[in-house]
Amino acid sequence: MLRTLFLNKNLCLLSLFLLCSNTLTLDSKCVAPGTCNAPLDAKYAFILPTEPRHQWETDGGFCGALSIQTIALAHGVWISQDLIRKSAGPGGGHGEKEVGYEILHTNIEEVLTNLGFSYDAFDHKNTPVPQAGPYLAWLKRQLALERGVVWFIMCKGDKHDCYGMKNCTYDHIEAVYGIWSNHPLSDHTVYSDDVLVHTSGYAPDGMANTGYYRRFDTLVDTIEMDKNCSDAQPEWRRNEAYPCVDHNFPFGYSITGLLRNGGQPVALKLDNYEEPNIRNGTQVVYFTGTVTCQRTTAGVKYGLYRFKQGNAGVPSHVKDYAKVAEKIYIFTAESDSHVIIDQHPILSSSAVAYRCLELSAQMK
Repeated sequence: MLRTLFLNKNLCLLSLFLLCSNTLTLDSKCVAPGTCNAPLDAKYAFILPTEPRHQWETDGGFCGALSIQTIALAHGVWISQDLIRKSAGPGGGHGEKEVGYEILHTNIEEVLTNLGFSYDAFDHKNTPVPQAGPYLAWLKRQLALERGVVWFIMCKGDKHDCYGMKNCTYDHIEAVYGIWSNHPLSDHTVYSDDVLVHTSGYAPDGMANTGYYRRFDTLVDTIEMDKNCSDAQPEWRRNEAYPCVDHNFPFGYSITGLLRNGGQPVALKLDNYEEPNIRNGTQVVYFTGTVTCQRTTAGVKYGLYRFKQGNAGVPSHVKDYAKVAEKIYIFTAESDSHVIIDQHPILSSSAVAYRCLELSAQMK
């Protein structure tokens, strides 16, 4: 219920933005033919509490790391792109042992596990070719189940080569984090007018930075990119705004939850979508984090716990939360959600995880 409220707030803000703009063509940050306007007339919708961010552009690009980072925020976890790549073993792309490896479909499952997330993978190994139909069905189901998806897509003007690996035609990796439909989301049937929202990797994605919105019937193309993606702009930093899924060999992985869970769902929002690239020598910065404890009960006392080292720093048993936590905020909920601005800034190069727990649960 709380996440629906989060969506409604976003839609209200977006509606006001559109009213102020008077016309959809004023959004200079939205790359055509992509659209940065949500389908406000859709009957049913879900969007994860996250927003587009900007990838590091060195060493093959950190688009895979950024996509994981973006979805992790919706689970109350911050992880630097540097640390995400350091959690990866060799996968066929850029990297070395000391600094980790580029995230690709070959090593993302290892990465998600190492970072403390559970996941669901599209079965590209056993699905008959062409795979696009089953893939879209899997994709919609994941979004309808309120899961963010890391998808691997082709971009107009790129080589669709992926380091020469067999059946590996993607050029880029992005986060998909919302869905709109005229049918109840319990119906996992793919309808042509279903709409998803995705990042580009080069935020802001539209002036309101709410992402790019695509109908499902525009998502699939061949490697020639002469059908649904024929009008996409072929230039780097622009073709990512209107990508397509390969008709034959698509890849996708959803983040389904936390391996070390406990308590209420938590979402984290930062005051900056840009993480300084420390690998280029750029100085670290501190973010201010706004944490939302979700699905709380009015009158019940909770603790918000902050842990170093991301999910790896979270104890396996909730009774140890208070002993290990870096910071603790105690509050009594007044509604079904509670927002706390963390007064202790988050170092951009670090990893931090939050958990929200009913205080009485620590005694169980």
